[in-house]
Amino acid sequence: MDFNYDNNNPESGKPSSYANYMEYLLQNYYDNFEEVLDPFDTHSAEKIDILKSLPGYQDYNISEKRFPNATIESYKRFIKDRKNSELS
Repeated sequence: MDFNYDNNNPESGKPSSYANYMEYLLQNYYDNFEEVLDPFDTHSAEKIDILKSLPGYQDYNISEKRFPNATIESYKRFIKDRKNSELS
């Protein structure tokens, strides 16, 4: 898995940082599984979690101060909240 897609160093906590990391993670998912994920599909949040099990991801996550994992968790909460609001 190539984690040098974007040499951007976003500042932690900014919404644009999460967006940058999410774009990067979606691209990496495609690069590894050749599937384009719809960022608003509830199944995409489940699928993106598989990145955590790929070789090199844990080292990458640590080197990025665990921001990729935080992005994945924020994304999963966003999808869950969106799904709940659609059911209301």
